[in-house]
Amino acid sequence: MQLSRMQDIGGCRVVVEKKSDMDILQKAPQSKKSILKKTYDYINNPKNSGYRGIHLIYQIENSREPGIRLIEVQLRTYVQHSWATAVEICGTFLNQQLKAEQGDNKWLYFFKLVSFLLADSENQLPSKISRLDLDNIRHEVVNLEKQLNVVTKLRSFSASIYMLGQITDEDLPLRKDVKERLKGFTKNDYILLEQTVTSMTNTKINITPYKKGESRKANQHYLDLEFENRNNPNIDVVLIKVGDMNSLKLSYPNYFADSTFFCQILQNLID
Repeated sequence: MQLSRMQDIGGCRVVVEKKSDMDILQKAPQSKKSILKKTYDYINNPKNSGYRGIHLIYQIENSREPGIRLIEVQLRTYVQHSWATAVEICGTFLNQQLKAEQGDNKWLYFFKLVSFLLADSENQLPSKISRLDLDNIRHEVVNLEKQLNVVTKLRSFSASIYMLGQITDEDLPLRKDVKERLKGFTKNDYILLEQTVTSMTNTKINITPYKKGESRKANQHYLDLEFENRNNPNIDVVLIKVGDMNSLKLSYPNYFADSTFFCQILQNLID
């Protein structure tokens, strides 16, 4: 693909409080050096995954260097952003491309259904969805949440990210034993997380670090733990690359707050 055809080689995201704020931004005056070429309305026409938001594709002119440059501007509400963040976090920890609509069908279906409930909470529910449909969706969401243990898993994942994300931040305290075990990590290393959920607010996390040359050993340990705990829904075993964790941290600097916000919304919807 030619670079001039890529719609998101560069861009930015604006997260606002409500849909009316997005409308204001869309109507904002454009500079002479930027031309709005295309608008993707994923609110009136959500993606099949349930993703909602507005994407604006601008053509940027640069007098110093010839050629077309396309820049994507994403507009989301806080609620829409929390949904997208939750999908990203779950995709990383479950090692599935949920964001690209690939992975376990139950997880994909769950996030798609939750999107309808979130749209209704923002008065953006598609007209084709009746109140009866919405009641059925809510019932399915409750059942799937219980099957997948979504809220507990997300809180557990967030706690893991929060703890591991402190590795390079000297301003935040970290347990000495964890800091020692994580010392010397590089982006090519692996972390095996064994998360045991003891309650809705308490999660025990056991960390086993592996170096780059120990990938086979790490995978075998992961498979052994998966097999041992296959019938225990309260234990999750995740093998991740530290590089993936860093990417998640860079892409979603507010991952902990976003996930917490999503869990709060979801819990309210379930209640």
